[in-house]
Order: sequence, then C-alpha cells, then structure tokens
Amino acid sequence: MGVVIVSRVRRSALELTAFGEQRVASSITPRTFYIQLLAQSGCRKMHLSLREPKEEATEVSMEEEVANAKWNLNAIRRTLVGDSPLSPCVTALLFDFMLFGMLGLAWVVTLAAQPAFVYDNNITRMFKSYNVCIGFDSWPARPVAAAAYTLCVPVVCLTAALHAFKAHHDDGGLKFLRKACLLAGAGLGNAALTIALAVPPDDYVKCMIHTLGFAFTLFGQGVFKIGLIAEYWLLCKKHWDAGLWNRVYFVTLVSHVCVLVMAVGFLLYLLQLKDYHPIIANIQGDRIPAVSHGGVMVVGTWEGSFPLTWPVAHLVEPDGSKVPITADGTGNFLMCVTFMAPIIEVLTVPRKLLAPGASIAYVPVRHLDV
Repeated sequence: MGVVIVSRVRRSALELTAFGEQRVASSITPRTFYIQLLAQSGCRKMHLSLREPKEEATEVSMEEEVANAKWNLNAIRRTLVGDSPLSPCVTALLFDFMLFGMLGLAWVVTLAAQPAFVYDNNITRMFKSYNVCIGFDSWPARPVAAAAYTLCVPVVCLTAALHAFKAHHDDGGLKFLRKACLLAGAGLGNAALTIALAVPPDDYVKCMIHTLGFAFTLFGQGVFKIGLIAEYWLLCKKHWDAGLWNRVYFVTLVSHVCVLVMAVGFLLYLLQLKDYHPIIANIQGDRIPAVSHGGVMVVGTWEGSFPLTWPVAHLVEPDGSKVPITADGTGNFLMCVTFMAPIIEVLTVPRKLLAPGASIAYVPVRHLDV
C-alpha cells in the first residue's frame, strides 16, 4: 500500500491517462514514471512510502512491467477521480442557506405567536421600518433562532478553516494577512451575530448592543470577503481576460464588500443621528403578547386575509404627528445581496480557487521501484 500526499490542485484524469500511456510505450523506470506522473498532475510536494519492506530485486519481464504500470496508473486515476475535497465555496453556500433558513423559521414563529410584535417593537420605533431582524427579536422566536444558529456555527468555522488552509498551501503571497482576514472576519461575525441574537432590543442599552452586534456582524463578513479578494488578486489576476465568469466572481466579491461597508456606515450614522432615549420603550419581551412601557406610541393592525396579509402601522410622535412605518428597502437590498453572493460565487469561482489546496489519497501500488 503506497501513501501519496498530493498538494495543489490536480489535473484531470484524462490527462493522467494520456501521460500513463506514454510511460507504457516508453522505457523509463517505474520510479521516474511515478515522479513524472505526479509532477504532470500539478503536484509541487510529493511523498511515496511503502508499508512493506522492499523486496530483493528480481527480473521482471516487459509484459509484467507494462501490466504493473497500467494497474498502478488506473489505481491512482480512480483515487484522484473519486477524491472530491470539500470546497470552502460549497460550505459557504451551505451556511448561506442555513442562515436564511434560520431567519425564515424565526419569522414563522413570530407571525404565529406574536403578529403584533412585527410593528410594535423598538426597531420600528428607532428606524420607522420593518427591519428583517424583527423576526428573531420576539419571544419565543429568539430561542428558536439561537438553537438553529448553533447548527450554522460549525459550518462557518469550517468554511473559514478551509479558506485559511488553502491560503497556507497555495502559491499566493501575503499569507498571514489573508489568513488573518479570513479567520478574524469569520470569528468577529460569528461572535457579533451571537450577541445580537442573545440580547433582545427591550430597552435603550439592549437596543444599542443589539444594533451594534448586527453592525459588527456585517463588518466581520466584509473583512472575510477582503481576504477572498486578496486571494483572487494574487492567484488569478493574470486570468482576468480568460473568461467572463472569472470577472463575475471578482466583481461579486467587491460589490458585496462595498454593500457591507455602506450598510455599516449607514447604520452607525443612524445610531448617532438623534437621542433615542425618549423613543425606545421598555418591553417585557418574555410575555405573549409583549408588554411595552414608555417610548413613542405605535398604532397598527394587520390588513387583508390569510395568506395575503400585511401590517399597517404608524408612530405617534410626542408632538402628535403620525409617522408611517414603511418597508425597509435598504435592509431588504442588503439581505438580497448577502443571500445571492455565495450562490454567484460558487457558480463562477475559478477552478484554481475551488479546492482547499491539498488532499491525501491512499493508493494501492504493486512492484513500485522506489
């Protein structure tokens, strides 16, 4: 049994087969053949070892040597074809679906248990819009969302680890900076979203913590994407003109980062825009329905009939004026971009960036002269 440790992305099995046929038709030794075979596969680092001790050299006929070479070549080819390393782009897509699945589940619980909470909450009081995070701010949607998010955490950690592993082994520079962006961005985003889920916006202090937690979640995601932009620029810049999809991948990364940065800046701007103390109410969020004290008054109802229903509500300002609560266009655009970006990336990612960078294949070999 031979152990072949292959670093870097391999070429297709068809290329290996064509090269193997050259070996069979030539007179090079088996040792030279396997070293050249792995070199042709794009391998920069290679190690071959045999579990059994080397036997005494014996005369091998040309027919046996050809048969052994073909057998070993097919074994390596089957292993390489069957070896599908887990790509960080795929795990990022899985996290994307799990995260928005968690958000959808929280909204279902909120609409079923506390429909009035959709418009009567501190987020609508602060921003005068139906923000997407309202869905997991209510009781009992919040513990449901927290439990669902615990399933997302290992996936995002795996995604960051695979990207960092690839950055460590690829040919690009700035390895420390790229790994720092990937791991720090994922860690910050994870921790910040956990805080946003754990701290409900039930009073002024909690509202600030909750909102800043969401802002740092976006910031962490932006830092993570910057690491991917650096990866593309260092490894695939020369392939910019190779095809449309390479450019789509890069433009998607840059556009997502720009949207995240603008969202963070806009959110911080809104937080310092006014004094929210007289606006925010004290909410007993662990009761159904939630009970509010103080803050501006919210008047609203649900119109239409199931399943086509929608909230209609307004705020009553201290001077008696009425301010309607509207759809959150900025937040909805951010959510759409965040949901679609991993889908576009996994469909357009350059092949060089798809694999994690290394795999270990256990290949049975016989009569290998090494």
